[in-house]
Amino acid sequence: MYYLLEKNSFQEPRPYRTRSLVEDFALQPSYWISGDIMKMPTDPIKIELWERAGNGLSEIFLDSIPLFSNDLVLTLQNAGVDNLQTCPVILKQPNGNIINNYKAVNIVGKIACANKKSSQYNDPTGTGMIACNFRKLVIDASKAYGQLFFRLAEALSSIIVHERVKIAVDKMNFKYLNWRALNE
Repeated sequence: MYYLLEKNSFQEPRPYRTRSLVEDFALQPSYWISGDIMKMPTDPIKIELWERAGNGLSEIFLDSIPLFSNDLVLTLQNAGVDNLQTCPVILKQPNGNIINNYKAVNIVGKIACANKKSSQYNDPTGTGMIACNFRKLVIDASKAYGQLFFRLAEALSSIIVHERVKIAVDKMNFKYLNWRALNE
């Protein structure tokens, strides 16, 4: 069984939003969802937190560059996830406080495993890849090959998680993670 990992933006307090302060074109947010290996920066990436409707520190931020708390990264790795490239980040809160227990995360690997006959989606590119908007997503587990954590090739912003990893993550009682079951 596979799940879609999302941030629960309705948890109270509502989570901050993020803005990348990166000026290096090679590290723009769109590169972080490609599923490709990246040359990671050696210096921490600066990210600004801003309040849209809340000031909660989520375990995951997906607004700009994907950010995971150090605890979430460690939990994923302990569950067998071995395809994460990470680098430290410096989060700046609106009040000027600095938070440094997060990583920028590049998930290496994308797999085309959507069961398009059973799924409901729009395909704005007409290619069936990269940017499909799924209203209902069904994963063909035989095409996922047992991978634990990856990007969906048909919708690169989607993070797909194997049930084994979800179970390990759930034990940590993270507050802001949301799972959507993807029927097989």
